[in-house]
This record gives sequence, structure tokens and C-alpha cells, in this order.
Amino acid sequence: MEKILPNNVFYDELASDYDNMISFEKAVEIKKKLFKNFVTDEMKFAADIGCGSGVDSISLSSLGLKVISFDPSGEMLKAAEANADRAKAKIDFHNYSADNIPTEFNNNFNLVVSLGNTFANISPEEFSSSLKRCYQILKPNGHLLIQVLNYEKDIVR
Repeated sequence: MEKILPNNVFYDELASDYDNMISFEKAVEIKKKLFKNFVTDEMKFAADIGCGSGVDSISLSSLGLKVISFDPSGEMLKAAEANADRAKAKIDFHNYSADNIPTEFNNNFNLVVSLGNTFANISPEEFSSSLKRCYQILKPNGHLLIQVLNYEKDIVR
């Protein structure tokens, strides 16, 4: 029988190899170019939901945004903090899943991003509350940017 790990445990175990797997430096450069299409001069504060090892957080910070990042994996957060230190990026990291972001962050962000497979890994029971929290932490007229990469393959017969 195949053992399925909870997402935070899976990413805790993957954290030490993650940056090599995604080609971290190249990923940062690609994301900087991507975010230039979304970030406006009026945007000052961004949240990164499911920040992983910090690619998106560092990219947003390099564009002049104050970034606060969230991830349920403590080990991924350690990697993100180390990467931010190397990049000299001032980012606040917090160990919360999307649906558990504290209300103190409500109405704080011009831009909320969640790229990659963060939302693909949220259980159906937590999906709605996670999406709702993303909207609640946005300032009025803020922007939410979500990408869903789902690597699970369904076979249709």
C-alpha cells in the first residue's frame, strides 16, 4: 500500500533538495519578468501564499514590494529565509497554511500571489476557506494572482 504524506511533511522532507530541483536562481529571474506584468507603481505590499523556498517572495521584493510570505512547511520556510538572506531581501515569513492566516493580516495587501501547486495541494475541505482568506487579506481593489499546477495525472479509459 502506498503511503501518502501530509503536504507539510512531504515538503519538509523535500526542502533540502527543492532549490536544485527547480533551478532556484533561474526561477527567480523568470518570476521577476513575470511579475513586472502585474506589479504597478501603486502596489506596495504583497503576500506570497505557499512561498516554498522563496522564489516568488524574493522576486516580488526585488521589484520594491514589502513582502510577507506564508507556508505550512517549517523546513521550506527555513530554506526561504536562507535564500532571502543571500539575496539581501527583507521578507517576513510565517508558518501558516492559506486557510489559517491570522486575521491581523486582513486588508493588508495590494497583491496576493499563490503560484505553482499550492492550491492543487489544498484539500477540497479547505479549498473554499483558503480562497476566502486570500480575498480577506487583500486591500480594497487589490489583486489576486493564482496559478494551479496539478501534476496528478488522471487516466481515462
